[in-house]
This record gives sequence, structure tokens and C-alpha cells, in this order.
Amino acid sequence: MKKFYLILVIVSLPLLMTPAQAQWGFPAITSVTVDYSANGGNGALTISGKNFGSTPAVTLGDNTVLTPESGGTATHIVADFQTPASNFKPGSYLLIVRFSNSFTFFSVTLGASQDGGGLNGVKEFLASGTFIVPDHVSTILVEIYGAGGGGGGFNGSFGGCTGGGGAFSHSVIKVLPQASLNITVGAGGAAGINAAIATNGEDGGDSSVSFNGGKGGQSGANLTVTTGGFACTAAPGGAADPNAMISHAGQDGGGSGYQLIGFPSGTTVSAGGQANGHPNSVGQSGYVLLTF
Repeated sequence: MKKFYLILVIVSLPLLMTPAQAQWGFPAITSVTVDYSANGGNGALTISGKNFGSTPAVTLGDNTVLTPESGGTATHIVADFQTPASNFKPGSYLLIVRFSNSFTFFSVTLGASQDGGGLNGVKEFLASGTFIVPDHVSTILVEIYGAGGGGGGFNGSFGGCTGGGGAFSHSVIKVLPQASLNITVGAGGAAGINAAIATNGEDGGDSSVSFNGGKGGQSGANLTVTTGGFACTAAPGGAADPNAMISHAGQDGGGSGYQLIGFPSGTTVSAGGQANGHPNSVGQSGYVLLTF
């Protein structure tokens, strides 16, 4: 006589929850937002959903533990990364949130988009500001122009020197979606003061990405000379950035600026301030252009 055994497999339904089953009273995640600048720069996940329990335990990928912040609710949990989220290799990771008698899960994308390339937009900066990297953007083409130095002052006998032009840099940088980039546009160097004891023009301000502005022009001075007339040395232009993919030093004293596409004819940026036969003037400001 054959014997038959009935084997019962009992599965706890809460452990098999999907978001669609949240209506049954089980926990489910509906969305996750990554903030790379939160938590002192380490980043944090904002987890939204339904029916969350108390004392959640949050893991991501290969057992990376995140620390839930206090104040979580049945629909909202904020979990902090213990190391920078930017260290994760771009891709999709399994997020698991465990409660006392159940858990729920969700797929989270970190870093660059997996959707492919293509350009999304252009942003220019005529003054310093902040740029939030859009979703699905992993690289940005950056064009940086340093500011020109100011022209030197006139002391009544000798004209000052013209300021140096700002340098130029062109690079592609890696970024993370929703990262906040600080954009610094260098201000043109102030002109020197015309007086018996004239002053030098001030250096042009550096633009972001370690970009150098032009030097200020020297002031006129009472020098004892034996032959020839006085001529002050032209101020140097901004130095090229050795870390950039493409970079050019600014033109020395009286450095002409850069003519940019889309600006009126004759309009430039980064030129050094004038002196020596001209009213001493401030240097031109820098400029930043982002293509992403």
C-alpha cells in the first residue's frame, strides 16, 4: 500500500508584498528620491509609500546599511547613507526596507542614467550662481572664461599698464543627477586710482573649475632712467588650467577678450582694462557656459 504525505508550505504573505498589494494593508514603496547633498554630503533617500511600520531597517544593494532618521511615518521614511552616495557605481540597486514582521522593496537608480546619451540643454552664467544637474544627466561640457585685470592708474607723469586678459578652459566633467554645482563667474579687476601715488589695477577674478583670471596692470611710477622713456611691463594674462582638457592663457597686458557666439559684434568677455593713453578702466567679467 502506497503512502501519501501532505506537505504544507506556509508563506507569510507580508514577506511577498509588492506595491500593488498596498491596498491590502501591507507595506509598499511607491517612490524613492535621492538627495546627494543631504546628510553632510553623504546623501539620503526619501522613501514614500503606505503602511510603513515602526523601527525600519534599510539596506541597499549588497547589504549597504542606511540609517533611518527619526520622525518617520507610515508613509514617509528618510534614510541616510553612511558613506557618500556618489561613491556608488552608476546603476540600479535593490532597496529593501524591513519591519518587525514584514518587508517591502523597490529599485533605486544611482549615478548616471541608463537611458543613453544625447544633449538636453544649455545654460549660461553671466554672474555667479547655482546649477542643479537635471535627472538623467551624467556629463556636462563646461566652457570657462576668467575675468580680465584692471588697468593701472596714472600718476600725472606716467600712464599705467593695461590689465591682462582672462584665460579660457574647456572640459567635460562627470556629474550626478540632482547634484548642486556652485558656479563662480570672475568679476573684472578694478581700475587703478589716478593720483600722485597711483595704484595698480586689481587682478581679475577666477571663474569656477580652478580657472585663473588676468593680472592687474601696474600703476605709473616716478622712475629714474638713463636712456629712453618709461615703459611699464604689461601685466600677464590668466594662466592656462593644466587640469582642463583644453585651456589657453589670457593675453598679456591690454589683452583682448573673447568674442562669443550669440553676442553683438564687438562685445567680448575677459578683456583686460585699458590704460596708457586711455581712461584706465576695469577688466571685463568672466563667463561660464554649460552644455548637458
